[in-house]
Amino acid sequence: MSAIFVTGAVGVGKSTLLKRVIDACVPTQKIYGFCTKKLTLGSEHGAVGKIYIYPAMEPLIMDDAHCVGEVFDRQGFDIHSEVFETAGAELLDRIPQGSIVLMDELGFLESTSPKFSNKVLEIFERRLFDSRRYKTEESAISGCCSLTSGNEAF
Repeated sequence: MSAIFVTGAVGVGKSTLLKRVIDACVPTQKIYGFCTKKLTLGSEHGAVGKIYIYPAMEPLIMDDAHCVGEVFDRQGFDIHSEVFETAGAELLDRIPQGSIVLMDELGFLESTSPKFSNKVLEIFERRLFDSRRYKTEESAISGCCSLTSGNEAF
């Protein structure tokens, strides 16, 4: 199994690129893993945004059990580590060996969630091990794409 990493600044289109590539290349295969989505709220809610984790390539789930964080206007973030440890870890536990995995958005939010973070690392290590075991002539990382805004190529 190979890994492809897509990196870039906020808002340059990483998630859009991933979804389009998956739709074009593997439209009939089940995709496992997770996506995250930030939704903007009105100021009357206190938080100006909520961030949800949900199954990859499935409809967004907007409930407290999937809310991994809240964004406040001038006070920063409120990270819900327990959601990464429960809903997030469950999404990673459901990944069958050899399947296509999407982990759309890895960053600082999950840094306070050791169970979730360790499961992410286990998936990368398993894929690295499998790649070296069965395809020793190939790199475990088949590509890395960095997106930028503006007219630069990616």
